[in-house]
Amino acid sequence: MKTLMLSVSLLIAIAGLLIATPTVSAQADVLHIQTRTELSATLRNPCNGEFVATEAVQLENITLVTTENGTQFSIVTNIHGTGTGLTTGAQYQLSAVATAHNADGGADNQTLWQDFVFVSQGGDVPNFLVQLTEHFTINANGEVVVDFRNFTPKCL
Repeated sequence: MKTLMLSVSLLIAIAGLLIATPTVSAQADVLHIQTRTELSATLRNPCNGEFVATEAVQLENITLVTTENGTQFSIVTNIHGTGTGLTTGAQYQLSAVATAHNADGGADNQTLWQDFVFVSQGGDVPNFLVQLTEHFTINANGEVVVDFRNFTPKCL
């Protein structure tokens, strides 16, 4: 399944590599990165077992700020889309927002959570969510040594 979220851990690992080299400057260096990714997946509604074909757009805004005191970065992820039940034809709206922040690069260890909420249109089928849990560890050399994600569907 192509994940509904371009791996936050991958983006954080890339940001960690970008910030691993210190900048000797009295001024802050600011880097803004924006990405847009079209996503598609077929997910099972855990409330009624129906498969839902999903199309979404993921927007990522990454900001890296480097000063002589260190580096900070933030990532804001917005996902919006629609889904269609493959049996009932039910329509869903999908939305998810996640943020991540970190400072000083180098070794890091984080666990992130994000809920993808599917709201049925018309109320004929139950709403549900897919909860994403990600964990990653970056060693002092900036290498990703642990990276996993779990998707857990839940009824609302």
